[in-house]
Amino acid sequence: MGFYYYLYAGLRISSELSIPEWSMFEQFQPFENVEVNISLQNLLEQNWHLEKKLPFISTNDYRFHVHSIAYYQVQNGRTILVMPEYNANPQAVRFFLLSSAIGALFYQRGLLAIRASVLQVGKGIVAFCGMSNTSESIFIAYLVRHGYTMVSNDLCRFDIIENNQVSVWPTSPNFKHTIQDNRWQNNQQSLKLSSIYLIEWGEWNLTLLRGHKTLTRFIDSATYQPKLLEPMGILAAYLQFWAKIVSAVPIWNLELSKNPMTMNKNINLIEQHWFENKILESAKTHPIIKENHDSAKR
Repeated sequence: MGFYYYLYAGLRISSELSIPEWSMFEQFQPFENVEVNISLQNLLEQNWHLEKKLPFISTNDYRFHVHSIAYYQVQNGRTILVMPEYNANPQAVRFFLLSSAIGALFYQRGLLAIRASVLQVGKGIVAFCGMSNTSESIFIAYLVRHGYTMVSNDLCRFDIIENNQVSVWPTSPNFKHTIQDNRWQNNQQSLKLSSIYLIEWGEWNLTLLRGHKTLTRFIDSATYQPKLLEPMGILAAYLQFWAKIVSAVPIWNLELSKNPMTMNKNINLIEQHWFENKILESAKTHPIIKENHDSAKR
């Protein structure tokens, strides 16, 4: 069996499994020092999958099962074992590898795993975190449609860098239109973060958050698989990480209307905000169109 090599989120990864979603991060020469190994295993070669108490979570060992898809084991921040079930959908096998398993690997390595959608806006990088995936994804889809470039989506790796600044690593796309439109940032270096927006439904309102409630809102909106933190023994360390992010990056509460007919108006308003905060060099204006209504008629 051959190996595939990926430089993903700052990690040198060797994989027995081809990962098309990581094609932009693929390397065509082996690494001298591999940091992470992804191995395919046959269920018959293992016996722990027969255990009834899954998921199993400890400091350096995370085992879980997705029914009809695969068993996964993440160990020591270095190894991921993937054991597909018979006739499992390969795309589904990779989906849980690139989300739950890689997220646990980040945690085991002491890396900042954040649930967010990250965009390049002019010369700046902005992140959106939603109380629900739906609210965040709908707005991000509209922004991409209006020409903004995705940097990272869903599972993101953040870093605390020099001078207490925050950066984010480009990661792989996981929704269709960004791939089709080729609006994806494939830089293999981390990028400095300008602002974070916590999305919720309501009427348009944008407020800079201050005080201790900012940390609580950020944790509620941005924590990736919070059930892992305490069993892995890393909750206290992550509280410190989150506090550093909140102190280093402006965090805004962004209320948006659910009505799709107002999305262009929402984009006009946030672009004006980006212009005023020197993230965009000029504010664009998008007409308030009825394209969703018209397309429904067609």
